[in-house]
Amino acid sequence: MHSAPSDSHPPLRRVALHVEEVRAGRYQWVLSEVADADSAPWTPIDRAASLASTYREAVAQGLLALQGMVDDLDTGPRQAQAAADDEIEQDPKAEHHAPDGDNTPAHEKAEGAHTAFGFGLVK
Repeated sequence: MHSAPSDSHPPLRRVALHVEEVRAGRYQWVLSEVADADSAPWTPIDRAASLASTYREAVAQGLLALQGMVDDLDTGPRQAQAAADDEIEQDPKAEHHAPDGDNTPAHEKAEGAHTAFGFGLVK
């Protein structure tokens, strides 16, 4: 069930985190986005530059990357942010960069934070 966006916020972006086991015991988080949940394929928009040694570590790092994409964790990633992101070439192997001209990958900005999507300390 989808709820209508409020008048004060553009629609939410549909962004998902998943983890791939690239080789035995080596994990990579991937953020993907879909424009139309009913028919469009999911397109990778960001992925870890280096592999994690555990699934748990990959998930935590992926959540930090997702958190780095969101201006306000109470309202989530909004399509207004997506419009600027559309200017970035969507290469699944490329790192996603912030639309503000800062070329630091979103997950590297978030690594300074010690929370996983605002849910407490990452161990």
